[in-house]
Amino acid sequence: LGQAPLAGVALGLAELTKYMWVILFALWPALWLIWRTQDRRPRARFSWVREAGQGILIVLLSVWVINLGYAFDRPFQPLEHFRVGRKVLADLGGPTAGEGQPKTRTGPTWLASFPVPLPEDYVGGVDEISQRFDSKPWTYLRGQWRSGGWWYYYFYAFLIKLPLGTLGILALAAIFSAVRRDCSAGETSELFLFLSVMIVLCFVTTSGSTQRLR
Repeated sequence: LGQAPLAGVALGLAELTKYMWVILFALWPALWLIWRTQDRRPRARFSWVREAGQGILIVLLSVWVINLGYAFDRPFQPLEHFRVGRKVLADLGGPTAGEGQPKTRTGPTWLASFPVPLPEDYVGGVDEISQRFDSKPWTYLRGQWRSGGWWYYYFYAFLIKLPLGTLGILALAAIFSAVRRDCSAGETSELFLFLSVMIVLCFVTTSGSTQRLR
């Protein structure tokens, strides 16, 4: 529990630095579930509840840090107030019309008025990013222009820009980590850290266009 507040503050600061880190709100719980399911050590049953409580504390503290960074500027706006919120409601069969227009309420109408506990400008920034993803900017690669770019654009740039020695060291580290069978707890933690980095990299580089989160 002593490190949970520090983790919550760190998560909130990360969210303030770059919008792409919003993925951490889904990535951290997913990695925790994977960690707990593969951990074979005997543990008390209540440890799941204790660790879940720590996760909730981390999220709450991160939300507080985000609000603090925006001087608590207009939080708790309804979900339907934001473009990304209206997209979620449309996917769920809820209100689909634009702000200020009549809405067809065929789905979870209570969700439309759900107060988002984040500053209005922060969620508005996520709206801007969502709008960029919907656009298809022209991208240049190897003598070709394409609307929307290539899903492997950054993977390709990564391979041709890194020195061959660096790529070789990364490949050897991945091979040795994969063939070892006696991983200690510390090494397992390092593998999970590497896995989180790879998930974020794949998310950023394969999200439909080369116009990325800023």
